[in-house]
Formats: sequence, structure tokens, C-alpha cells
Amino acid sequence: MTKLGNTDEAITIFEAISNDNKRTKIAAEASFYLAELYFEIIKDYEKAIEKYNQVNKEFRQSEFVETALTRSSVASQILQYHGSGQKIDTKALVMQNFKLAEYYIDIFEQPDSAIVVYDKVINHQTKLLQTVDSLDFTISNLNLKIDSLTVQKEISDSLAIIDSTFIPQIDNQQIQDLKLQLRDTKQTLHSTTEIALKYSDEFVPYAKFVKLWIYHTIKNDSLKVDSIFTDLNENFGENKYTFGANLLLKNEKVLIITPKELTE
Repeated sequence: MTKLGNTDEAITIFEAISNDNKRTKIAAEASFYLAELYFEIIKDYEKAIEKYNQVNKEFRQSEFVETALTRSSVASQILQYHGSGQKIDTKALVMQNFKLAEYYIDIFEQPDSAIVVYDKVINHQTKLLQTVDSLDFTISNLNLKIDSLTVQKEISDSLAIIDSTFIPQIDNQQIQDLKLQLRDTKQTLHSTTEIALKYSDEFVPYAKFVKLWIYHTIKNDSLKVDSIFTDLNENFGENKYTFGANLLLKNEKVLIITPKELTE
């Protein structure tokens, strides 16, 4: 029915079946198919979660309970992925993205969707580096302003000593406010730099490694494999994931360690 475009009609029918057969096997099945509609067709993941969770409530012995729980978890990951602007620990956010990508590969067999998620992680590194450059520029400007105001205040204070009628135009508060801003900006730069290093050392190489695995193992796209492998070697030569990619392409057992760790 939904394949013919009658999504609204299908929802009405499944809702009616569910409402008319509360706490039964058929109600659980109707709830599952409702959830599938919201998930696959409408892309309303909040509603999909609600209906997936309803499957267990309707009939715990339903054959759809386990699948509903799994797909509810996937829908939650997708919501977190699309709502990633919220305040959340960076590592936790990246792990959410990686988990979502794994769902796309293992459960839905949608490697292209997984690649989109991995690309989001990879591309975010560029934004982080741009933020670092911007913060560096802001710090330089703040230092210049503080130095300039400090000199102006010294001159102003000297004139006030010479001429009691002279009113200083610069007070300590202006300088202190800038120093506080400078301190906060330096703290932000420090934390952002640490995150950028984590992306460079761990998140991006891992995302590229899994993309290479997808193109090599699932999609059999040798051109993409060669491109990603060249990128890993040129930009992450000593990284453990580059070493792992090398083993993968040699059809050897993949070890995610650095060559140095292997010899220790």
C-alpha cells in the first residue's frame, strides 16, 4: 500500500488495527509496521521510536519485539546525529556518529549512508582547524588592545599627576575586562586544539579506514580504495589505521596498532 503512495491511508489502517486489538499479537504487529512507515517513508524518527516502543507494550512475546528495540535504538542515534549542535562532549558525539554508521552497515545494509556519516566526521576537522586559527587571531588582537590601552593609561596617569584638572579617559576596568576575555579565549583555544588533535590522531584516520573497508569489501571500488589509501599514507603515515589499511589490502589479518607497537 505504501509503495503505491497511500501512506496516510496505511497509517489510518494500522492505527485502527492497533486501537481495536489492544494487548494482542496483531496490535504489536500493526505498531511495528506503523513504526516502519514513520522511519522509512516519513522520516519522523521521534514518532517511529514511539511506535517501536509500543510493540513490546502491546505483546511482549511478539516476534517483532527484538527488531523493534534495535530499530528504536537506530532512530535515537539518527536523532542525536541530526541534533548534534546541542551541548555534548565531543568524544561522545563522535562515538554516536560512529555507532550510527555501524547501524547503517550492519543492520540496514546501507553503506552509502554510513559513508555520509563518516564524511561528516572527517569534514568537521577542517572546521576545528579554522576555529583554532580564528582563536589565535582573536588572542593576538586582544594582546594588542591590552598593550595599547596599558600604554595609554600610563600616559594618562602621568598627565593627571602633572595637571590636576586632567581627567583620565582610560580606567583599569577596561583593561581587566579585556584580560578576562583573553583568559577565556585562551582556555577555549586550548580545549579546541586538544579536540583537533584527537580528530587528527584518532577520529579522522578511523573514519577513513572504515570508508576504505567499505569500498574494498562491500562496494569493490578500487579507485576509491586507492584514493583513500594514498590519503592515509600521505597524511597519516604512522597512524595505526593506516597500518591496518595496509594489512587489509594485503589480505592479511588486520591489526589496529602502529608498526612501532608491533615490534615492541
